[in-house]
Amino acid sequence: GILATLYRLGINYFTHGFRRIFQAFPHWTVFLMPVLGALCLVGILRLFRAQVQEYVPEIIEASIRQSALRFKDGIVCLLTSLLTLSSGGSAGPEGPMAFAGAATGSLFGKVVGLDRRRAKVFLAAGTAAGIAAIFNAPIAGVLFALELILLNDLTMSAVTPVILASVSASTINYYYMGSHPTFVVPPFAFRDYLELFAYAFLGVLGGIASVVFIRLMTAMRALFRRIASPSLRALAGALAVGILLI
Repeated sequence: GILATLYRLGINYFTHGFRRIFQAFPHWTVFLMPVLGALCLVGILRLFRAQVQEYVPEIIEASIRQSALRFKDGIVCLLTSLLTLSSGGSAGPEGPMAFAGAATGSLFGKVVGLDRRRAKVFLAAGTAAGIAAIFNAPIAGVLFALELILLNDLTMSAVTPVILASVSASTINYYYMGSHPTFVVPPFAFRDYLELFAYAFLGVLGGIASVVFIRLMTAMRALFRRIASPSLRALAGALAVGILLI
């Protein structure tokens, strides 16, 4: 909960900072904002000698292998995603926050000296806390962690710590950041049962769009991997996003 609060405050602070920097320049220079964020990101990765992680797959792999995540990697992922989001880059807060929460849970499990099974519970509790805090959604955090990590261990001794961590993190974030919903849904009224067919058609379109998106993302990933240097790869991606901002 504290990490999520600091993360949100950091995003707000750096977002205003990037805006103030580019307000002094012509409007068309806004495409350089993600590039500046990428430069800062590369600098942090080199400073900490770290790499960009595949956040959720890393959590799943750690739970399968019953291994620990490094707390340093959790902090680095928060800093890099914070700079990416603040500078207009394409990213979301849920993956980094889940990874940071899982890394924090792994750290507590290591400090206390728990066995592998109990350490896995701490990993799930940290993951649930991260999701719950960033979205103000404790139930979603619990379900996310149970499905991802504890699906084969749904005992009371494993589920209870996850619920407590999720509720505690959401409460702390609620106390400091307020109860503003993450997604504001406009009011609507269900007037006719025939609308269900429209909703079903919308679901089909969403499924088709998701397949297209995944294939495009895979193709773009293969294209960018042709760039040998990870630093140049990050700068090229940031430049492409910046051009879309014009």
